[in-house]
Amino acid sequence: TAAFVSTNKRDEERVFATNVGGTRNVIGQAAAMGLRHIVHVSSTTAIYNPEAASLTGAEDPADSDSPYGKSKAACERYVRELQAQGKPVSISYPAAVIGPKDPALTEPHEGLLIFLTRLGVVTSSGLQMVDVRDVARAHVAMIEQLTSPERITLGGHYYPWQELIDTLEEITGRRLRKAPIPGPLLRLLGKGGDLAMRLGAGSTPINTEATTYATRWVCTDDVKFRELLGLAYRDYRETMRDTLYSLFESGHLSAQQIGRLAEAAAEAEHA
Repeated sequence: TAAFVSTNKRDEERVFATNVGGTRNVIGQAAAMGLRHIVHVSSTTAIYNPEAASLTGAEDPADSDSPYGKSKAACERYVRELQAQGKPVSISYPAAVIGPKDPALTEPHEGLLIFLTRLGVVTSSGLQMVDVRDVARAHVAMIEQLTSPERITLGGHYYPWQELIDTLEEITGRRLRKAPIPGPLLRLLGKGGDLAMRLGAGSTPINTEATTYATRWVCTDDVKFRELLGLAYRDYRETMRDTLYSLFESGHLSAQQIGRLAEAAAEAEHA
């Protein structure tokens, strides 16, 4: 369920050893042992196609120039081979996962911090985020309910960039700084980030892959989540409130930065 994430070409060998090797070790051994229900946790990026109408899990593994993207596609092909052999392996495709109690600071949470503490970007397309608790419920249901291998997208809620800023402002009661950046310009900046990494600048969130996702995202079709698993996503405001308050509790955000969320928590504590 975990992978080493890096878009830096210098990390390519480590990314493949960790991600593809780890998938073969864990999923491959589970299948060889004859386990009846196995879930491979993939990612929407593994099936991302900017030309698709929606992402369903039926797409071919995505093409990518980054080590991470290539590794996810290689993992995807391996697990699909197991499915073709009749192994009881289902695949889930979560979008950007957020929620409370994150033991680290994952990329989606880092993005929220940037919007709240520095600057929000309004560009084409948007961001699709899913609550970690809904992902967990889906995996339990896949293990307990599925009778044959499936591929199930877990997209959650889609935020056009302006809607994301509006939601953060609604929850915190703050006015956030934002700047409009056209999609083509942001993707051009991503190419500059690629060049900087090749010149040894280290990893940067501004790269071709990230800016393509940010400006040309394709939403998932989560019909199997609803109809096959019988589940529904929680309200996106609940997810965002719990996420921001957890980031405050872990020291990543101040009481001032989460605004009325901190005030409401203080009032509830005194009550």
